[in-house]
Amino acid sequence: MQQENFIKNHPTWEGHPLNFKKKRNPELNALQIIEKINNEKKMNAKIDSIILNQSKH
Repeated sequence: MQQENFIKNHPTWEGHPLNFKKKRNPELNALQIIEKINNEKKMNAKIDSIILNQSKH
């Protein structure tokens, strides 16, 4: 709230509708996020192993 008041009263933002009361409600699917993180970890592990194998030759 203190930060909102500071921004609202700052001359740069005077008269601009900042819509602080509007709350974002993102639709997050935790399972999809976890799956994407795990897939990225697998991809990074494969890339790391390829680099290690190439460096041995």
